[in-house]
Amino acid sequence: MTTSRSFTLLCTVGVFCFISYNMVRMPVLALFAESLGASPERIGLIVSVSTLTGVFLKLPSGALSDIYGRRFLLQIGVVAFGLPPFLYPWVTDLDALTALRFFHGLATAIFAPSALATVADLYRERRGAALGTYTASTQSGALVGPFIGGYLIYVSGFSAGFVTAGLFGCIAIVIFYSLRLTPPPPRIQEKGMAPLMAEMWKGFRVVAKNRKVLITSSTDAAKMIANGALMAFLPLYGVSAGLNPGEVGLLFTVQALTSLVSKPIMGRVSRGWHRHRSHPPTGWECHSVHDRSPT
Repeated sequence: MTTSRSFTLLCTVGVFCFISYNMVRMPVLALFAESLGASPERIGLIVSVSTLTGVFLKLPSGALSDIYGRRFLLQIGVVAFGLPPFLYPWVTDLDALTALRFFHGLATAIFAPSALATVADLYRERRGAALGTYTASTQSGALVGPFIGGYLIYVSGFSAGFVTAGLFGCIAIVIFYSLRLTPPPPRIQEKGMAPLMAEMWKGFRVVAKNRKVLITSSTDAAKMIANGALMAFLPLYGVSAGLNPGEVGLLFTVQALTSLVSKPIMGRVSRGWHRHRSHPPTGWECHSVHDRSPT
């Protein structure tokens, strides 16, 4: 299989994975939790718990893909996209929903770092452009997922939305298993696990000591707090204001579309600022570039 075909299939897998994931996440999840009797505080916890999985697992999952190979981690990740949506219709209490969300969060936590590393392996000389194309593909899936999910629960109920999300995830699984990737051999064969884990933590410490990275990360974290609040409570507010779930999903789609279109423009603007200004961007400048990510 040629590199370009492998890359095209991987991008297609990303599209279907994130259609599936975002069909469940926005606006369906908050409305489903409310239907089970969740308080606003519990809705916030349920929406955020899958992100908590990513916080703890994205760092080691990248190292594990070096140890065990990209394909092994991608297999786990794509299955974590495809199967959990079929379990949501069987959930009847909030504790089970919280646990399922934690498990569903494995999808982005495991798949995303390995997929990006695979793209970098496929295009070592043009990895910047390839990574941009792959990211745009996943964002296109994240863009249409909320509208499809919101519309389905409006016309057919929660079960139809969850099952359809699972079907999109299964399409991603089928396409993934048609891939014939030939990534570099697992590095555990070269070094063993202990040196690789030590290397991972060394890299983490280097990043943690970089003031510019910490400032940028803190600004992004503050933005994510606001974005998470929207994810949890915009569906509830929209419905209370008279919108149907499909219309609320369209709001998230418009937000994602704005982000997708503005990214290259803001990239060019930031390069212009960098040429003419020596100080780092202020908080309001960082906040103005509203970058929504599908992980």
